[in-house]
Amino acid sequence: MLYRAIKKAGLEKRLTPHGLRHTFASLLLADGKPVTEVASYLGHKNCAITLAVYSHFIGEETGALQDLSASILAGGQS
Repeated sequence: MLYRAIKKAGLEKRLTPHGLRHTFASLLLADGKPVTEVASYLGHKNCAITLAVYSHFIGEETGALQDLSASILAGGQS
């Protein structure tokens, strides 16, 4: 159904369910939604997963959280 809708809309770029999921999460984070909320929507059990994939969409004001998540993902070695 997705591909038929894309063709009917006349879009040239190929969209996939995964791409739409990524866009959804990216737009929420760019809009300042809490990482915990976005992680829940995506079904991630841990916010660190969300941060690892989407941290570049989070504003500068959350730099401390990004640093913490990077430390956690690196196994506490900073």
